Amino acid sequence: MHWTASSCLGLLLTGRYKPVCAIAYETRDCAARRAFLRAMDRVFEPDHCRIIWATWAVGNAIR
Repeated sequence: MHWTASSCLGLLLTGRYKPVCAIAYETRDCAARRAFLRAMDRVFEPDHCRIIWATWAVGNAIR
């Protein structure tokens, strides 16, 4: 459920069906990005955005 909701939000924000965590992980380093990554680590698991980005990248390569 989280993956689908995040991907839909990514579609609304960027026009790409991609999880918001993967989008945030790819962006340039800035204070807002670091704050988002830390917040997702607290809410989910350590290194959450990197894991989501890697999972999405593998799935994208397979498709």
